[in-house]
Amino acid sequence: MSEEIYKREFSQIVNIDISQTFIKQMTDKKKEDCPLMKYQVMDVKKMEFPNESFNAVIDKGTLDTILCGEKSAENAPIMLNEVYRVLTSTGTYICISYGTPQVRDEYFNNPAFKWKVQVEKVPKPTVNPVAVSSKDESKDLKEFHY
Repeated sequence: MSEEIYKREFSQIVNIDISQTFIKQMTDKKKEDCPLMKYQVMDVKKMEFPNESFNAVIDKGTLDTILCGEKSAENAPIMLNEVYRVLTSTGTYICISYGTPQVRDEYFNNPAFKWKVQVEKVPKPTVNPVAVSSKDESKDLKEFHY
């Protein structure tokens, strides 16, 4: 996803992951196509960036991963506090999740974040969006990202 954003002339992108192996693979893979893009080994629960470092944070499955792990009830708020800390006061957090809004709302609607939460439903890439949109949506929650 970050490569697609980079190609749209947003070249100041920093990608983080806790896996050193993944970061090395991505750095090697993208160094020619995206020379300005950065990859850093970092724990999203203890980011090393100064306060208000980013205008946007895009989370593609990180919150979902934390919520599936050990101490999820403890770790999810820690992660979101870090996201809030590194965003500018007018910054945007975009969370692409498999979780339904009803399940994720309790994390995003923390009054301390002062976030305006907006949910957009995006058909999963492997699904025909026309067929999905014509179905009873309440029965097909698993066919979308939120």
